[in-house]
Amino acid sequence: MPQNLIVTADDLGLATEINHGILESHTNGIVTSASLLVNAPETQAGIGIAKANPGLETGLHWSLVEGHCLMGKTCSLTDPVRYLGEPICLHRHWKPFLLRLTTFRLNLKELEAELELQARAFLKEFPTVPFANGTQHMHLMPGVREIVIRLAKKYKIRALRIPTQVILTPGVENRGFFCNAMQFLGQRFAAKLKGSGIKVAKAFAGFDMSGSVQADRVCRLLDALPQGTTELMVHPGYDCPLLRENLPWGYAAFNWGGELAAMTDKEVSNKVDSLGIQLIRFGNL
Repeated sequence: MPQNLIVTADDLGLATEINHGILESHTNGIVTSASLLVNAPETQAGIGIAKANPGLETGLHWSLVEGHCLMGKTCSLTDPVRYLGEPICLHRHWKPFLLRLTTFRLNLKELEAELELQARAFLKEFPTVPFANGTQHMHLMPGVREIVIRLAKKYKIRALRIPTQVILTPGVENRGFFCNAMQFLGQRFAAKLKGSGIKVAKAFAGFDMSGSVQADRVCRLLDALPQGTTELMVHPGYDCPLLRENLPWGYAAFNWGGELAAMTDKEVSNKVDSLGIQLIRFGNL
């Protein structure tokens, strides 16, 4: 069985610096796919990049946290701080979202309405949704995953990010507990998808070095890839002081530039070629 790799850059639309970094990582690097936020400050510019570069497979980055609330009203999904400008924002981080979800203070009907608005917004610009995932992986949570499955079926979303096998990066000892939890949730999510026809990559990588992807780490990861298809999640970009200032809980130490450098590093692309790894998209699953 061949080794296939989907390289997905998350957060298209979040900021100008992120948009430009994702485009650079695709044009001069190994990024094959990008997940688009339809409720962010630079969404329209991100859509323009996607339409002008059809080789960059663009899917939906469902915003459960971190983004504007498309319903446009204060509700159980929203944050008291308008950290992305004037529009009402969703929870800034996974912690308040998860706290509300687990204490039954998050209205799942409101969540489904918000995610459906996001799917419709995507489909106003693109004919189909080739793949989808969720911000900060909150789409994996019980209660949320059932909504995601319903909407994926309704809108004929072809593939989802479901980490049934989380690949750890050799030499990186980080987020071990969360990697295990993600795999546990992913396996249970995948069981609910049986018979749906929705595609899932065999393995998922990059979570343990999110915000600190480096070329040497990627090369070690490539040596450790399993047979079949792995999705590598990355966040390339140019440095964005505004995000550091307005969202310090997520981006105070985030190294977008380092991830951009890794994605365009010749050592990485040469390693892909030397190992015979095929760079593919979700549409190839």
